Amino acid sequence: MNFSADIGTQKNMSYSTARPTFEAVVTRNAIVLMLCISINYINGTLVHTFFRREIFRENPRYILFIHLVLNDMIQLTIAALLHLIAYIWFKINVSFCCFLLMIAISTTLNTPLNLAGMAIERYIAICNPLRHAQLCTVNRTYILIAIIWALGAAAILPDLFVLLVTESNEFFHSVIYCNQDPLFRQDFMKKKKNISNITYLSCVWLILFFTYFKILFAAKAVNADAKKARNTILLHGAQLIMCMLTYVDPPLETVFVYIFPSHLREVRFANYLIIYILPRFLSPILYGLRDQSFRKYFKMYLLCNVKDSGAQTRNFSADIGMQKNMSYSTARPTFEVVVTRNAIVLMLCISINYINGTLVHTFFRHEMFRENPRYILFIHLVLNDMIQLTIAALLNLITYIWFKINVSFCCFLLMFAISTTQNTPLNLAGMAIERYIAVCNPLRHAQLCTVNRTYILIAIIWALGAAAILPDLFVLLVTEPNEFFHSAIFCHRDPLFRQDFMKKKSIISHITYLSFVWFILVFTYFKILFAAKAVNADAKKARNTILLHGAQLIMSMLTYVGPSLDTVFKYTFPSHFPQLRFASYLIIHILPRFLSPILYGLRDQSFRKYFKMYLLCNVKDSGAQTRNFSADIGMQKNMSYSTARPTFEVVVTRNAIVLMLCISINYINGTLVHTFFRHEIFRENPRYILFIHLVLNDMIQLTIAALLNLITYIWFKINVSFCCFLLMFAISTTQNTPLNLAGMAIERYIAVCNPLRHAQLCTVNRTYILIAIIWALGAAAILPDLFVLLVTEPNEFFHSAIFCHRDPLFRQDFMKKKSIISHITYLSFVWFILVFTYFKILFAAKAVNADAKKARNTILLHGAQLIMSMLTYVGPSLDTVFKYTFPSHFPQLRFASYLIIHILPRFLSPILYGLRDQSFRKYFKMYLLCNVKVTCHRKHVTPFKCITSPRVNPSL
Repeated sequence: MNFSADIGTQKNMSYSTARPTFEAVVTRNAIVLMLCISINYINGTLVHTFFRREIFRENPRYILFIHLVLNDMIQLTIAALLHLIAYIWFKINVSFCCFLLMIAISTTLNTPLNLAGMAIERYIAICNPLRHAQLCTVNRTYILIAIIWALGAAAILPDLFVLLVTESNEFFHSVIYCNQDPLFRQDFMKKKKNISNITYLSCVWLILFFTYFKILFAAKAVNADAKKARNTILLHGAQLIMCMLTYVDPPLETVFVYIFPSHLREVRFANYLIIYILPRFLSPILYGLRDQSFRKYFKMYLLCNVKDSGAQTRNFSADIGMQKNMSYSTARPTFEVVVTRNAIVLMLCISINYINGTLVHTFFRHEMFRENPRYILFIHLVLNDMIQLTIAALLNLITYIWFKINVSFCCFLLMFAISTTQNTPLNLAGMAIERYIAVCNPLRHAQLCTVNRTYILIAIIWALGAAAILPDLFVLLVTEPNEFFHSAIFCHRDPLFRQDFMKKKSIISHITYLSFVWFILVFTYFKILFAAKAVNADAKKARNTILLHGAQLIMSMLTYVGPSLDTVFKYTFPSHFPQLRFASYLIIHILPRFLSPILYGLRDQSFRKYFKMYLLCNVKDSGAQTRNFSADIGMQKNMSYSTARPTFEVVVTRNAIVLMLCISINYINGTLVHTFFRHEIFRENPRYILFIHLVLNDMIQLTIAALLNLITYIWFKINVSFCCFLLMFAISTTQNTPLNLAGMAIERYIAVCNPLRHAQLCTVNRTYILIAIIWALGAAAILPDLFVLLVTEPNEFFHSAIFCHRDPLFRQDFMKKKSIISHITYLSFVWFILVFTYFKILFAAKAVNADAKKARNTILLHGAQLIMSMLTYVGPSLDTVFKYTFPSHFPQLRFASYLIIHILPRFLSPILYGLRDQSFRKYFKMYLLCNVKVTCHRKHVTPFKCITSPRVNPSL
C-alpha cells in the first residue's frame, strides 16, 4: 500500500531529484498533522462517548462501530507517521518499517471486513429480529473483531515470514524507503497481494449486496419501512468504495504523470489526502452523527460539556440581510460564531478584491489591453464584481453590528447592490456578442467593435441596471413621508420596497433581463458552432468562452433562488438554519465574484503573463548572487548573509505572518490597556500600573520589531539617523522588560511579607517614579553608545544607508563589550531580585502556616517570562549553531527563531497576568468581545424589538 503523497513517492522508486522547498515540506506536513489531530480528536471523542455510557458498551452495533473508529485512528496515525518519516529521514530501518507496515496493511484490510460485520448485524436485526439478541451478543461481537484482526493480519504475516526466511540479517539492519513494494520485492508476493485484495473485497461486496436486498425484500414482504437500515448499508458501500481507492492509487498516479507532469507532487499530495486521510473522517459522520442517542452525548463531550443557555435573543442574520422574509430565528449566535463568520467574509472579500484589483492594474498598465474591446468588457465585469462584493460584505457586517441602519443610507447601498447585480448578466451578454462578431464576422470586427462603442455599451449596461432600481426609489420618495427616510430599517429590498406592485415589478424585470441574456448566449453559441462547422474550422475556444458565460450566468441567477433556498432550509433543517443560510450566502453572493479572474483572466495567455507578474508585485529573481533578505529583522549577530534570495511567495508569507501576529497581539494588549484606563480600581493599584506598563512596553517593542522586519525585506538598508532612532526604542524597551518584572516581583513581596506597610510603600506616585527609573536604566544601555557615535563618526555617516542592526551601527569593540557587560549586569540584578522575593514569600508563608501559592506562582511566571526575554541574548549564538548544523535550512530556522524570540514573548503578558486575574479578566473579556449585548422583548406576534443596553463606550 502506498502511503506518501509527495516525498518522492513514485511508484517505481525512480525518485525525482528535485526536492520540494522547505516551505512546501512544512506546509504539507502541517496540513497532514492538523487533519490527523482534528480527525483523531473527533474519533477520540466518539470512543470516549462509547466508554462513558453503558448502553453503548452492551450494544453489538456500537461495539463494531467503535472498533471501526479505533481502527481508523490507528491507520490514520500510521499514515501520518509514514508521511512525516518520508519527508524527514526518507529511508528508515527495515525492521521498524516492517512493524509499521504490518499495522498499516492490517488496519487497511480491517475496514472493509468491519463494514461487512456491521452489515450482517443490521441484516439480522431487520430480517430476524426475534433471534437478534441471541445471535448478536457482546461476546460474539468481540470474537468477530478478533476474527477481523486475524484475517487482516493474514494478508501481511505470510509475507513477513517469507521475508525472514529469504533475506539475510544485514537486510533487516539496513535502511529502506518504507513502502510495501520495495520491501516485498518478489513477484509472487505482489501477485498474492492482488489476489488477497480481490478476495477480501469480493466477499465484502457480496455480503453488502446480499444484506441490502434481503432487507429490501423483507420490508416489502411485510409492508414495513426499513429505510434507515437500507441507507446504513448503502453508506457502508460508499465507505467501501472510499477504501477501494487505495487500490486504484498507483494507476491514478500513472495517469497524472502524463497529464500534469509539472504538477505531479501537488497532485500526488492531493491524492494522498483524499485516499488515505479523508476516508478516516467518514466513520463519525456516517454513523456517530446519524444516530440520535449517540449524537446527543457525542456533542456534549465534543464541546467539553459546554451547554448553551439558549436565551431568547434576536438572530444576527448570516445572510447579510439578504433573506427573503424577516421571520428570524430567536436564537442569537455566539460571539465566536459572529466573529468567525465576519472574518471569513472579510478575508474572502479582501483576497478576491486583491486578485481582481491586480487584473485591473494589469489592464491599465498595458495599452494593448486598453485598446481591445474584449479586455475592456472583461475589466468592466471585474470592476462591477469588486463593487458588488464590497457592498455585499459591508451589508453583512452592518447586519451583525447594527442590525438596522438609516433608510437613506440603505437606499444608497441597495441602489449599487441591485444595479451591479443586474450588470453582471448584461455584461456577459455583451462579451458573448463581441465573441460572436469576432468569429462569425471577423472582417467587420474592427469596424463594429471599437473602443468608443465598447464604452457606450458599458454606459447602456449601467443604464439598464439602474432602471431596475431607480423607479422604485422615485416611487418611495413620492409615497413615503420624510420621517421614514430618517428612521432605521433592516437593510434589504423587501422591507424597504414594501408595496406589492414593486415586488411584482422586481420579478418581471429579473425574468426579462435573464431571458434576454439567455437568448443572446444560446444564439451566439450556436451561431459560432455552425459557422465553425461551415468552414471546417475550430472555434472551440470561443464556444468554451460562451459556455463559461453561461456557467457564470447560472451562478448569478442563484441570487434569485436564494429566498426559496432559505425557505427550504428553514423547514428541512430548522436547527441548522443559520449555518445553512450563511453557507448559501457565501456560495451565492461571494464565490461567484471569484469566477471572473479564473474564467477569463487566467485562461488568456497574454493577459496571464502580465497578471502573474503584477500579482507577485513584479519581484523577479535575477539568479545572481544577491543579498539575503533577513528573516530575523536584522537581529542576526553577523552580516555573512546567504547569497540565496528568498522567493516572493516566501517574502510575502513571512511578512504576513509577522504582521498578523503583531496586529493580533497588539489588539489583545490594546484591549488590556483600554480595560485599565476605563476602570479607576485598576488605575489606583500599583500592581496593575506596573502590569499595564509592561504591556505598553511590549506593544512598542513588538511594533518596532515588526517594522524592522518589514524594512529588512523591502529596503534592506535605511538611513543611519532613522536606524539610530528605531534602535534606541528597540534596545530600551528590550531592557525595560526584565526591569519591570523585577519591580512587579518587589511589589508582590511587599504585599505578602509586609502587608501592613504595602499601602504606604507602594503608592501610585512611587509606582510612576519606578517606571521613570526603569526607562532611565533602559535608555542608559543605548544612549552612551549614541553619544560616542555622534562624536566619533563624520556627518556623512549619518546620511548614509546601513543594514539596521546594532553590530553594523556600533562597530567599535569596546561598544560590543559594554553591551555584553550591561546585559549581564541587568539580568543578574533581576535574577537576584526574583530569587530573593520568591524565597522570602515562601518562608514567610511557611512561618505563619499560610498559603501564598498565588504570589509564588506569579513570581515563578516572572521568571518564565524573564527566560523568554533572555532568549534575545542567545539569538546570535542560535544563528551560528543553525548556520553550521542546518546550512540549507538556515533562513527558515532563523525566521522561526525570530518569531519565538522577538514576537511570541510579547503574547505572554496578557496570558500570564491579564487572564489569571479574575477581576481584570471579567472586564477584559467584555472589551475584547466589543461589549455588544442585546436585550430582546417579544410583543404579542410582532417581530422582536431589540434594544441595545447603554453601557460603556460603544465605539469599541
